[in-house]
Amino acid sequence: MRKIFGFFVLVAFAAGCASMSVGTEHSRGVDFSKFETFQYKDSDMSIADTNPAAHKRTVEAIKQQLTANGLTETDSQHDLFVTYYGESTGATVVDSSDLDYAARPEFYAAGNLSQSTTIMRFDRGTIVVDLWDAATHELVWRGNVEKSLGRDPDANLTRIDEAIAKMFHRFPPAS
Repeated sequence: MRKIFGFFVLVAFAAGCASMSVGTEHSRGVDFSKFETFQYKDSDMSIADTNPAAHKRTVEAIKQQLTANGLTETDSQHDLFVTYYGESTGATVVDSSDLDYAARPEFYAAGNLSQSTTIMRFDRGTIVVDLWDAATHELVWRGNVEKSLGRDPDANLTRIDEAIAKMFHRFPPAS
């Protein structure tokens, strides 16, 4: 029984790790229809130094979403500054379970209980995108996403596109 329970705990945990957590918030009373242009600015907390390919993909995905929502990228006379912050963190889950006890209790009495330990390591990536009103220098919109990362770098790059698209799903917010 414990073996089966341990298995279901791991499966439930792995399924939870696969989920994507997305959130957005914006300043109330801001008329987003007045914003027509944007300029991307690098931040000190981007992933440019640690993962240049993911950084490039993140910036491209942000720009693509803003453009798809009617904004134009400019080098000067912009309405919004756009930047992002990113990081990845690691976590480890250890599950030890007694095997054979539920199926054959006589092993336990004889001291022949076997144990199984499963170690699962995963990384979670976090991206926070900020939009600042260029005229007032006030933060007007923030999106964030947290997602489990796999071992395949190409799949992780694809996850960036998916994450940024979900973040901007309801952009611009209703005034």
